[in-house]
Amino acid sequence: MILNAADRMTAIEVVRLTASPDPFMALEYLIQKNEILLDMPQIQCNQGTEHTILLQLENPEGMHRTYYEGTKTVSTQTKTKKETTTMVEAWAEVDEVLAKDSGSPDQLRNHVAGRVITGMGFAQARELVYGKRKGATENNDSLDGLATRLGKLDSENVFSMGGTGSKLTSLYLAALGENHCHMLYPQHSETMGIERVDWGRQVAQDKNKNQYSVFKDQFRVRYGLAIPNPFAVKRICNIAPDTDAEALVDKVLSVMRRMPSGAHTYVMYANYTVQDIFDKAAREKPNVMHTTTDPWGNPINTIRNFRIRTVEAIRDDETAVA
Repeated sequence: MILNAADRMTAIEVVRLTASPDPFMALEYLIQKNEILLDMPQIQCNQGTEHTILLQLENPEGMHRTYYEGTKTVSTQTKTKKETTTMVEAWAEVDEVLAKDSGSPDQLRNHVAGRVITGMGFAQARELVYGKRKGATENNDSLDGLATRLGKLDSENVFSMGGTGSKLTSLYLAALGENHCHMLYPQHSETMGIERVDWGRQVAQDKNKNQYSVFKDQFRVRYGLAIPNPFAVKRICNIAPDTDAEALVDKVLSVMRRMPSGAHTYVMYANYTVQDIFDKAAREKPNVMHTTTDPWGNPINTIRNFRIRTVEAIRDDETAVA
């Protein structure tokens, strides 16, 4: 199947198509704490706020044949899975008099909005890593993040660096694309689920319930995560702060060889602890670690063809995955 351009568009590319500058401004602040948004394709849900994907479990091999001989009909082993979206929301208020006294009310409001949205970006990244969807009888206000989906050691997607205790971290390798791993946004959303509502001048109350006037903004980000290819994301866990740098890079290279082919982008998500280890490894393995630029012209470190993206939300206090 040949993918069209929309199947590969990242958050930046989707939002650039909108007429309003508000979603793009919000996205810039979200990315400051959530670099997952830089590369991961954004696919519109096919059922409102939910998205049904087809998981490919096995590829039929076909049969060799010669002239005048037939072959058997084969069928692929697949199953469907429904992914959901979630929502993070926040409000920003600026005292009306303070805004006017500043001399640039709009600039002050955008400054306050930026701080709020940056925090929302961290909350979004944390959800994409550690989110856990509740049971069917409860209020499903979350989604299953990467750590939840890859929560047990196995020989295909989860690999251990051998650390023990509860002061550990993880990194994730992802093959990105419509048929590999991608994010979701609600159907019919023209701004990729990013909304800013200017409520204008409103009445607020202080802690003593005395009233004063404010300028008020509402921000909302609706998003989801889908992994149609069960092998598109792999986790290297149980990484201790003193993990040998060369050993970690060797493990990464080994896991890279197990990634599925055909993705249009390959990335690695890591926090500062892991990137410090990579910096040490760069001096020992300059042949596998490189500095280049991403599609937006920004400098970025890579291991082979994997871009290394910073995700601060990946914790340093994970308990050993068993």
